[in-house]
Amino acid sequence: MAGSIVVMIFMKAYLFTTYRNYIYANTKLDEVVNFESRLKTLPYAWIIISNFFIILFTLGLAIPWAKVRVARIVLENTYVNTNNGLNQYISQVQDNSSALGEEIGDAFDVEIGL
Repeated sequence: MAGSIVVMIFMKAYLFTTYRNYIYANTKLDEVVNFESRLKTLPYAWIIISNFFIILFTLGLAIPWAKVRVARIVLENTYVNTNNGLNQYISQVQDNSSALGEEIGDAFDVEIGL
């Protein structure tokens, strides 16, 4: 019984990491910004298994801490690659989108008050 649970956890970790790495490797933003995920199956599975036991022994009090552990390992293995820098890309997109946003707002007569 315990062996099948561990196998299921490893399969879930394998599917999650493989799918995530594939999606990020094939995602590009305006052919300028590339994304990369280097998440490995064994470290991710270890986090899932150890989180389970920690949550079990603390009667659920460690759920926020466990969520932070999962988020940390995912974010530590996520990369954004740009040629000119992310700030320059963001400023270019903001310049282009502000004019487009105003025109769309005028076309649909949308008013947003802050």
